[in-house]
Parts: sequence; structure tokens; C-alpha cells
Amino acid sequence: KQLPHFQIYMYLFKRKKNNLMTLWQSHILVSNLHYLNQNSIPFHTVMKVLSESSNEIQNNLAMSIHNKLEQGASLHESFEYLDDQLRYTLSIEDFERKIDDRLERYLYILEKQIRFNLKRYATIFSVFVYSHIGLMVVLVYSTLLYPLQLLEQVI
Repeated sequence: KQLPHFQIYMYLFKRKKNNLMTLWQSHILVSNLHYLNQNSIPFHTVMKVLSESSNEIQNNLAMSIHNKLEQGASLHESFEYLDDQLRYTLSIEDFERKIDDRLERYLYILEKQIRFNLKRYATIFSVFVYSHIGLMVVLVYSTLLYPLQLLEQVI
């Protein structure tokens, strides 16, 4: 059963795969995965724990990953509703079994991407706000000067 938040997430994911929400949800899932993996908890158990999350989106993502893995899909294919960079990171052959190192590097890169996107959105928002403030100043100024213009016409 897909709940409203997950449906919104899937809609945004299908429109643009690497949007801020996808990056953020990937960060949360990988952070939890990385933490549990560092404590030597088996991957199957980690996915069960994450699928019992109180976060609706994380819950659905973890259940989707868990189900795909049980059906025999590869790790790369199982993470289909997350960031493309994560899927690429997971598709690299791991002969040394050091997935934790790759997850740490992925989290570092992902944090930089999220910060960049947040700065970009903040800049766009500030331009929008300043333009509205400027418009309001012009409207107030013209409203205050209107009685003076009427007096000039009378005199």
C-alpha cells in the first residue's frame, strides 16, 4: 500500500530523478544503512529494520528494496527508486568487501550535492522575495504620492 507521501516522492522521482527530495531520502537511507552495517548486522536484517521505520517514505523504499532482493534482483537493481549515484556506487564490484568505505564517500558527495541545491534554492527564493519587496515599495510610494499629484492638478 502506497501512502500519500510516498506517492508524492514517486511522482517527483519520475519527473526528475536527482531532485532534492530523492537526494535527501537517499541520504537518510544510506546513513541508516551505513550505521547498521558498521555494527556488523546482516544486510537482510538491516533491510527488515529499515522497513519498520516510522518514516513513511523510508519504510516504503526499504520494503521495495527488501522485496526486490528476495526476488533475486541485484543490489544495483534493488535501489531503483534512489539516487543514480548511489546505484552506480553499489554496482561497483566489491572484491575487498569494503562497502562501508564506498558508502562513506557517497555520503560525503551527497552532502555536498544537497548543500549546493539548498544554496541554489535559497538564492532563487531570495531573488523572489526581494523582487516582491521592491514591488511593494513602488506601490506604497505611488500610493503615497497620489494625493500630491491631485493637489498639483488643482493648483
